[in-house]
Amino acid sequence: VAVTFTGDSTIGSLGITTNLNVGGISTFTGNIDANGDIDVDGHTNLDNVSVAGVTTFSDNIDLPTDKKILLGDNDKFTIYKSSSPAHAVIENAYSAGSYLYVGSANGVIIGSPLSHGQSMIRGYVNGRSELYFSGSKKFETTNTGASVTGNLAVSGNMNVEGVLTYQDVTNID
Repeated sequence: VAVTFTGDSTIGSLGITTNLNVGGISTFTGNIDANGDIDVDGHTNLDNVSVAGVTTFSDNIDLPTDKKILLGDNDKFTIYKSSSPAHAVIENAYSAGSYLYVGSANGVIIGSPLSHGQSMIRGYVNGRSELYFSGSKKFETTNTGASVTGNLAVSGNMNVEGVLTYQDVTNID
């Protein structure tokens, strides 16, 4: 059965006062104004969506490679996966003096994915900062300065203010 509406139409005038079930493809050529909830099951292809208010996702947000999440004024903060070269990118393209802050109540760890558990940099709130090589801590800030594990190679001059202690030294030049 085909029903054609022209101009303003009210479903109530057709005797439909509760539910309208439509099977098959329905095409709307004008605006649709929904003043209640919209429940869509299955795939939905929306070309341009403007959302005012809070949006909640109950699952992953999947974006194709090279498509970006754009945030801030002039889309200068982006998150995306590039195809060439293949990198995951968090980018702050604001002018000089604008920083990218990564924060946590306890500290920040930069490293391999959690499944590999290898740290590169660790920083603790009100505490030490650590640098790692191949998962092994090599440099740590302390309340009195810094601590190095392993050899420290210095190219150029080294100034020591304070006491310098030598152990097992065979040659001092």
